[in-house]
Amino acid sequence: MSEAKGTSESRSETHEVDCAQPSSIALGEEASKERNEDDSKEDLNQAQDAPEEKSSRVDFLHVEIDKPRAWQSLVAYLENTLRLDYRSAKAFRVLVAWTLILDLLRKFRFREYFYSNSGMMRPENWDRLYGKKAFYFDGRMSWSNAWDAFVHKNTYYWSFHLGLSDTQITLVIGAQIAFAVLLLFGFQKRLMFLLSGIFLCSLTNRNLLLVYGGAKLSALLCFIGALLPSESNLRKSPRSIVAWMGGLVAVTQIILLLLSAGVHKAGQSHWKSGDAMMNVTQMNLLTKLPAQMVGQWARDSFQPLEWILESFLRLNSWSVPYIEIVLPLCLLLPLRHQRQRLIVAIGGCVLYFGILCSLNVGYFMPYSIALMVLVLPSSFWERLNHWFSTQDTYVKRVPAGILVGCTPLFDSLTLKPSKKADENRGAPRLSLPAPFLKTIHLGLLSIFFCNMLFTGIQDTTILKFTWPHYAWNSMRIINSYQNWGVFKNPNGFTQWYVGKAVLNNGDTVDILNNGRRISYDQQFDPTWLFDHESNWRVAFAKANKLDEDDHRLKQNVSETLREWWNDNHEPERHVRTLKLFRFKGWIEKLRKGEKPVTTLWGHYGLSDEEVSKFKLDRKKKAKRKAKKKKREVKVPSLSSWPRALWNFFKSLFAFQ
Repeated sequence: MSEAKGTSESRSETHEVDCAQPSSIALGEEASKERNEDDSKEDLNQAQDAPEEKSSRVDFLHVEIDKPRAWQSLVAYLENTLRLDYRSAKAFRVLVAWTLILDLLRKFRFREYFYSNSGMMRPENWDRLYGKKAFYFDGRMSWSNAWDAFVHKNTYYWSFHLGLSDTQITLVIGAQIAFAVLLLFGFQKRLMFLLSGIFLCSLTNRNLLLVYGGAKLSALLCFIGALLPSESNLRKSPRSIVAWMGGLVAVTQIILLLLSAGVHKAGQSHWKSGDAMMNVTQMNLLTKLPAQMVGQWARDSFQPLEWILESFLRLNSWSVPYIEIVLPLCLLLPLRHQRQRLIVAIGGCVLYFGILCSLNVGYFMPYSIALMVLVLPSSFWERLNHWFSTQDTYVKRVPAGILVGCTPLFDSLTLKPSKKADENRGAPRLSLPAPFLKTIHLGLLSIFFCNMLFTGIQDTTILKFTWPHYAWNSMRIINSYQNWGVFKNPNGFTQWYVGKAVLNNGDTVDILNNGRRISYDQQFDPTWLFDHESNWRVAFAKANKLDEDDHRLKQNVSETLREWWNDNHEPERHVRTLKLFRFKGWIEKLRKGEKPVTTLWGHYGLSDEEVSKFKLDRKKKAKRKAKKKKREVKVPSLSSWPRALWNFFKSLFAFQ
């Protein structure tokens, strides 16, 4: 009992000691707080008395370094100018993929007429016209000879489509369509862009009669898409140096595309006088039917309406060159929220959409619109998302695939990637170190940027360089040569074609106008064949420049045209004989009653005596005898640069 009492007393004593301890601890903490407050007050007083010094403290956890204000302003300007939005990159990919599919389906339809060995560009004609500047894949050229030609000669044409059979051509173009479809659905986007660009370069070089702005720009956009940072990287790290370099490539291409076209037009006689747009609308080979109908309706109606239309076209002729010059330079303005990019993107889309509705220039305008969409800022997508969020439930539930290309990677109107796509990317796989890949990526972007920039400077006629052979070949071998001088100085010259064909049933029809009756009068409506397939028009125009006196190229085009007609009609309406006439003359003289110059452009099934009765369409002697100067390494001296720049600006702002 006594022991139990002792233990209870000891417990009570310890309990009293424990109860007393917190009070002493609290007093100690209050005392320490008072000391800390006194120390902090003393530090503040010392800091106020001491002179201000620039802090050079480095926090190794957050890496925060105080930098000069000028550097911060420069970084902010570069971010505002070069930063790309991942949603714009997705929209760019979808638009390019859709345009590629439509373009390739059209080429697939005419594959045996345009790209086969029995078509308009046969291998013997290809060797005769381009063989001296070509690489061959059929064993005629070894690797050592190819390298020697690349370094010491102008050798940049190549095509693995050359020499393929009809079945092989069908399979290869079908594979290109498959690449475009996979690109649309987002499967291995970078690889599909690269394969599409390589195959497009080869297909374009197979028949150089069909080369136009869209053929060059399509391959160029595919290479840009392959070199741009991926959409996920743009979303995670939009401020990386690789992302900014990709933005620099996109912005530079837009500036070169618009600026080059404006520089070529500015200072030309018909643009200064205001007659350029009027001359373009009277080119029946280029103008679409709605524009021709408006022009003809205005001419046939009362005088004030024709005066209004003419004034509108003159105003466009005066303003379009300078709009194309000023609009891309707005990308360099330091506006907030990237508003300058919104102005350029919308302005460029409106400009190209207007040209698309009025002129038949193939798919060049859809490709250009896709390039403009690439620089849309983030504020555009945020406003678009806000607008859709305020609409009715039916509008909210509209599938994004219908709006942006039927691709399953889009599950909302904000263009966010789907959850399934993110889950599939988590699988482990072998890969190279990230810094090494970023260095390679940055190097490729830099090389491609320099290539674009130098060819753009060459095309704007500001400074003319004579490049070394290897530099020039590297620009042309991937079809990245910038040449956008379309409608440089459209004059009042017009031309039209008539395809007089005698069929097996005895009828005489115009096969260029879908079997209409023969009429040699001046045509104001578009030619039916050229309006439905612009590549035929491009082939006729290029054959006028390339063909020699023997007319072999024009004869092949004529025979291909006959085969196309026969394949689409019954045997009774097959072509027995064909005469392709070309009529040309000045519009003002034709209105006064002067007869056009008539030549026999091509023929089929005629004897030599019948051909001798007509005047053949030939090139001028001066053009035929002219020889291209050899390219030498000549760098302009510094003393010639100010004079070249002064002449450029003088011609740019030289009003009549």
